[in-house]
Amino acid sequence: MNVGKLIDIIGGAQEMIKITGMSAGRISQMRSKNHMPKSWYMFFQNKYPDAVHVATEEVELQEKQKKTLICLKNNLLLVGDAISDNFFTRLENAHEVKQSNNSISEKIEKALSNTAELKKIEGSLKIPNSSIDFSIDF
Repeated sequence: MNVGKLIDIIGGAQEMIKITGMSAGRISQMRSKNHMPKSWYMFFQNKYPDAVHVATEEVELQEKQKKTLICLKNNLLLVGDAISDNFFTRLENAHEVKQSNNSISEKIEKALSNTAELKKIEGSLKIPNSSIDFSIDF
């Protein structure tokens, strides 16, 4: 869970002080260490379940994102932060590996070693998994 996000959703440190009676220093410490005692976590989970869900979901989403090299069936290579489900792969911070006269294996090696020439793609991409030849997390 992102403790700082939970504190912000609930209304900030001042609201946390009103709700819990904790000192501002203790709340700041929880935020900076991103740790909340289990008893307080259980309290907020029962009193503010939606806020806890949002603060937890954000962390889970970050954990699901992986730096990925995707090779489409047309041999186009893409690099970015990927999140996949059964049907689609969403690619954030996407870059296209610029075409060159190198073989596909040389292009892959250059992309994985961060020496490939990349072209930024604006926005996020939603790629049908059926159009992906293979992908490599790195």
